[in-house]
Amino acid sequence: MRLKYMTPKEAAEKWGISQRRVHTLCLEGRVEGAERHGWTWLIPETAEKPEDLRVKSGRYVKRGQDLNKEQARPGAGSKAQNPFLIPAAPDTAVPRPRLIERIAPPGSSLTYIHADAGYGKTTLLMQYASGRSDVVWLSLDDRDGDVACFLRHLEDALRKKLPRFDFYTTDLLPFAAKDTFVPAALSALLKAVGRRRLTLILDDVHTIAGGAAMDFLTRLARSCPPNLTLVMAGRHELWSGLFRLKMDGKIAEITRTDLRFSREEAEKLWGFFDEAAYALIHPPA
Repeated sequence: MRLKYMTPKEAAEKWGISQRRVHTLCLEGRVEGAERHGWTWLIPETAEKPEDLRVKSGRYVKRGQDLNKEQARPGAGSKAQNPFLIPAAPDTAVPRPRLIERIAPPGSSLTYIHADAGYGKTTLLMQYASGRSDVVWLSLDDRDGDVACFLRHLEDALRKKLPRFDFYTTDLLPFAAKDTFVPAALSALLKAVGRRRLTLILDDVHTIAGGAAMDFLTRLARSCPPNLTLVMAGRHELWSGLFRLKMDGKIAEITRTDLRFSREEAEKLWGFFDEAAYALIHPPA
């Protein structure tokens, strides 16, 4: 009998996960019988969905890794295991006051930090959040591409900071198929926040590639009230829905060029100035 295959898209629909997650599972060798052909995968129709190794906090646990107290401690790894926990910047991190002062300038609706992996986006956010009592932190993952999942995560993050928070995602889910779902959810969320001053930090927004969740983020940035400081970080440049906001001067943008170490920062990092290494960071135009 000839074995039949399905595409990652078909597997994602069958298993109730994102297509990106299917690719990750295939790369990790966790989908039995999956074969790579060029840029895509062929998955046997009989293949079962691998066991979800993610912890309830919303991050992932590597196979065979014990999540002990030291690993769960904020700042013990590159990011906190709990997506709602404000991670502490490493002691070895170079202070970046020149960039911190560019976050949330007066008159802005959104601060958007974007660069490839390794440029220190999360470390900068950690330094900005340090010592602030009004911060709500949420590290996103690929499950947040589903707007219902994203709203539940956002609700949980806000509820940890606001014990009396009259917003419940479950009350909105019966209307999820309607075109008015996203604006209604945003209106309910902002009403629940009220006039309380908060700094909402959303890290890894590049994991949201489109759809209703991105529509929610776009509308949130456009209608952000003065008492809410909104900061996002991700690997991708601004998406088209935010271009008008940028043209109106409402977005403070920090790019990969800004995140590169200055001469003084490089000297603090190395303990001396290395001309050759600095040239690698700042290649000639």
